[in-house]
Formats: sequence, structure tokens, C-alpha cells
Amino acid sequence: MAYRTSKDIVRDPATVFEERNMVTIILYIRRNGPCRRTQLYEQTSRNPRMPDKIALLEEAGLIDAGKHLLTLTPAGEQVADLLIEISGIISGDRPPDAPGL
Repeated sequence: MAYRTSKDIVRDPATVFEERNMVTIILYIRRNGPCRRTQLYEQTSRNPRMPDKIALLEEAGLIDAGKHLLTLTPAGEQVADLLIEISGIISGDRPPDAPGL
């Protein structure tokens, strides 16, 4: 499997979501607020590439990987909200034509 690089993100930022666990990371931070890396790893994946995945999400402008806490950027919050909306449409919990979140 070819791993995503920052060059891929520059060409098409959506390619960041082709990596495993990227949606899970975004949604975890959205639902639980700022968190430490260890919290994220314990709750999502202990994959040794998690630091690389966090770096890619930061390069894509979706998270801020500060010294102590991971937080969503405003763009990351918008993307997370859209992912939640998509999930609701797929599961039937939200009508496809319902306004906003």
C-alpha cells in the first residue's frame, strides 16, 4: 500500500482520508474535544504510524497538533460536522434534506 505524503495532500487535500483511521481521528477529537495523543491512541488505534497520520492531518489544516493537546482547526470542525451529517444520512438518522447540523 502506498502511504500518503504531503505532496499528495498538496495535489488533492481529500486524499488524506484514504489513509486508515483518519476519519476516526477527526471524529474522536470532535466528539471528545481536545485530547492528548495517548488518549487518542488508546481510544482509536495503536498503529505505529499514528504520529504520521496526525502530521498529515495537521498538514491538511484539519488539526492542530500542539505540544500537549490535539485540537481541530475551524476547517477540521467543519469537516467533522459534515462527516457526522453523512453518517446520519447513511444510517437513516437524519433526512437527507434536513437543514444544517
